[in-house]
Amino acid sequence: MKNTFIKISKPCNEKWENMVANKNGNYCEVCTKTVIDLTQLNQQEITEIMKKSGKNICVRVTQKQIDTPLLDFETENQYNLPFSKVAATIMITTSLMTTQFSQAENNKIHNLIEQTESKDLKKKTNYSVPKKEPLKPISFKKITGKIISNKGEPIKNAKITFVTTQKLITAYSTKNGTYTLEIPRKLIDDDNVIRISFYEVLNKENVTTPYVYEERDLILSKEDFNTEYLIEANPTVTRLGGGIVISKSRKTPIVIDNGIEINYKDFVKAKINEKSSCSLANKEYLYFKSEIAIAIYGEKAKDGLYILTDK
Repeated sequence: MKNTFIKISKPCNEKWENMVANKNGNYCEVCTKTVIDLTQLNQQEITEIMKKSGKNICVRVTQKQIDTPLLDFETENQYNLPFSKVAATIMITTSLMTTQFSQAENNKIHNLIEQTESKDLKKKTNYSVPKKEPLKPISFKKITGKIISNKGEPIKNAKITFVTTQKLITAYSTKNGTYTLEIPRKLIDDDNVIRISFYEVLNKENVTTPYVYEERDLILSKEDFNTEYLIEANPTVTRLGGGIVISKSRKTPIVIDNGIEINYKDFVKAKINEKSSCSLANKEYLYFKSEIAIAIYGEKAKDGLYILTDK
């Protein structure tokens, strides 16, 4: 299977905010065509638009959409979008993650199995019944930090997610930019991944500006958690340019569904509503590129990692 990505070719200087809005996106007077807004669409929806539009298309996409493979099981074609005033236009903005995840830790249930008496067994007057061991309390580590802008100002409502294949633990920054995560100590290792995303971030005028900062994935050590960790948000860099969709070499990302590894092809089939042993009902997924994927799951995830969670 070939993974297909949106890739930027050559930049241009046109700006989204200077275009005239219409029902499909914004109309660019320089290119005399509509730039389709893909920022709220999933990867399969983007693939369908690319297949129907062919080579002559202008789009607006997020960086996350560029970094994430287009999930089309049968796609083997290339869609070339040559750079010119009437060719493809790609705008990059920051993607948003809005889903909240549970922070509850599931306790293991210890089952007590007792052998019943059988007529084929000799009767014993004394049976040794194993004692039920008390559950050990879960030890947590409180992790604190602060999110600031490139100007040093605190950022409210930033979403901070501690990522493992077994559990996603989420917190939001307060009005002074601080956040606190309580992490089970058993989940902390030498390479810990946190994702910082932004949704409805408010500026000084108290106006909602959802595409201000770029989503970031960070790899932190145990030592990084010993003090308040300061994170500087990267402002969104908006670019326009000619683009091309390229079928990459054959790679197979790892897919984890609530802690269990599942077949990637089944996952893709489920995403495009084909018959599959994988069920995505009431599920959503996070995608991580190679370096971050390896930090989460090891070298096996060098081709990328999807983590599926219940909504």
